[in-house]
Amino acid sequence: MMGKNVDMGVGMLYSKIVVYGAESMDKKVARSGNCGRVYLPSSWVGKKVIIIKMNEEVSK
Repeated sequence: MMGKNVDMGVGMLYSKIVVYGAESMDKKVARSGNCGRVYLPSSWVGKKVIIIKMNEEVSK
């Protein structure tokens, strides 16, 4: 997995990432104490997954 940094304005760099896999899901991270948690199907337990943060909030 290699990415090329691209300036998307407002001083943030993003990378284009190409990933091949069997299934994908679009989820939001839920709060869990001092951590974040992503709920996935039980059939994914024990499988390798990749997590990619999609956006960054901009402080004004």
